[in-house]
Amino acid sequence: TLLDQARNELTIPVLASVNAVHPGAWQDQAAALVAAGADAVELNVYRVAADPADDCCGILDDTAELVAGLRGRLGVPLTVKLTPYWTSLPQTSRRLVDAGAAGLVLFNSFRAPEIDLDELRLTPRVVATTSEDLGLSLRWVGILRPLLKSTSLAVTGGVHTGTDVLKAVIMGADVACTASALLEHGPGHVRRMLADVAEW
Repeated sequence: TLLDQARNELTIPVLASVNAVHPGAWQDQAAALVAAGADAVELNVYRVAADPADDCCGILDDTAELVAGLRGRLGVPLTVKLTPYWTSLPQTSRRLVDAGAAGLVLFNSFRAPEIDLDELRLTPRVVATTSEDLGLSLRWVGILRPLLKSTSLAVTGGVHTGTDVLKAVIMGADVACTASALLEHGPGHVRRMLADVAEW
C-alpha cells in the first residue's frame, strides 16, 4: 500500500487521513491504517449541516462522540481537521480535545462545485490556495493557542513560503501544513521554505 511504501522510504512520521461524519466501517479502516504503521490519524470532519432538524449542539455532540469512539480504538495520536464554520469554534475545539483529540488542524478548505452551463450539471472544482488565504487560520490559531495550551495546533490552507511558516509559528501553531505549494513547485520546494525560515 501507499502507507507501507511511505513508511519504508521515509524517516519522518506518517499521518493517515480519514474523512467521516458518522460512525461506521471507516473506523475499521482507520485502525487498519494504524496497524499498517501510521504514526497518527487525522480525522477530517466535513459535515454540511443542510438538515433543518439538526441543531448546532446536536452536531457538536455527534462530532465529539465520533472523536471519542475513534480515539478509543487507536494507539496513536488523533488530530481533528475542522472547518471554520462552527457556531463557537473555541467551545467546539475544547469539546473535541476533551473527547480525545490530541491536535486540531485549522482549516479544511470548502470545495464548492462549478456549474457547467453548457451541460447544465455540477462539476467538481479544486482551486489551489495562495498565501492570501492564510489569514483565517492565523486568526484562529492565535485565538485558540492560549485556550488550548497543551493541544497541538496545525495551520493549513495558504502555507506556500517560509514567511507563511513563520507567521503560523509566531501566532501559536506547532505545525504548518502545505499542499498546493508542493503541487505547484514539487517536493523540493520544502527545502526553499525551510531555508527561508533558517535565514530569518
